Amino acid sequence: MPPNSIIWDTEIRGFNARRQFSEVVTYSIVYRTLDGVQRWQKIGRHGVWTPDLARKQARSVLMARDLGKDPSADRMALRSAPTVSKLCDEYQKSANGKKLSTLKSDASRIATHIKPKLGMMKVTSVTSEVVENFMNALSPGSAKRVTGLLGAIFSFALKRKMCETNPCTGVEKPKDGKRTRRLSNDEYVQLGSALDSENNVATAVFLLLAVTGFRSGEAKNLRWSECDLERNIVTLGDTKTGVSVRPLSNIAIDIIQRQSRTGEYVFAHQRNLPINNLRPWWLKLGMPKDVSPHTLRHSFASLAADLGHADSTIAGLIGHKQQSITSRYLHLDKALVNAANVVAQETIKLMRC
Repeated sequence: MPPNSIIWDTEIRGFNARRQFSEVVTYSIVYRTLDGVQRWQKIGRHGVWTPDLARKQARSVLMARDLGKDPSADRMALRSAPTVSKLCDEYQKSANGKKLSTLKSDASRIATHIKPKLGMMKVTSVTSEVVENFMNALSPGSAKRVTGLLGAIFSFALKRKMCETNPCTGVEKPKDGKRTRRLSNDEYVQLGSALDSENNVATAVFLLLAVTGFRSGEAKNLRWSECDLERNIVTLGDTKTGVSVRPLSNIAIDIIQRQSRTGEYVFAHQRNLPINNLRPWWLKLGMPKDVSPHTLRHSFASLAADLGHADSTIAGLIGHKQQSITSRYLHLDKALVNAANVVAQETIKLMRC
């Protein structure tokens, strides 16, 4: 073919071979959409595509057009669509009302798992099958949380019309491997002995965890301004479930009152700040390897159940979101404070056996 020339096919209207100024010959199909817009869609280069294969592809394009689709526009939309990496950046900018600690976890999961595996893909190219394969390649401990985050990211994209469907919808996530470990009677005694042998801020935090069922971050970051010791309550402003009001047992109040009021935090450490990492302090106690500070929370809840307290009461004691308690009504619920006292007293009794 001479430069700047085109040959039209006699079999399929609109199908052509075209050469411009270079030696490259390109197959294309020209068609009009059902609403009259003309499209010129490139199929591929001669040599890579044979005339017969290019003609077959041209028929497919025209068939899609007859079904009301616009293949050329779909291709252009795919090329201009944002990548998953770009979507993740936009999602992180929005914050979505999440706590700082949650945002840090999201950033870590995005950087460690989502971007390396899916980052270069176009948002519109991610299918349920892609998500399922991605999820199955993750470790059991990460699969549910990372895939859940990916679903939230695509929900964000859906609201902003960056995609038409959420590919994570319908993907069956693995069951969450919840930690159900609780202390045995011997381990309660071991814990009590270990805490008695040390006298520092960390052991005070661990003792509070044992008698309240608080999360580690809630205890070590506890502020004096959050404590209402006269009413036996504490209002935690930064928890996993948002603002949370909890009852305080008399034993918990005694632990708090024994701390020096030198700054903002109850369990002040260096420079009057909370301990940054409790793990090294925990390891010094010599507890079994599968026992962690979180085990104390589950043990507290399990002990409360053993003592006959209802699920709703236990949820109020440890601050589960499903049974949140507002500060407006907590002072009326003396039964909850009494329950906190009973469970704390039983915990200390087990540790002192």
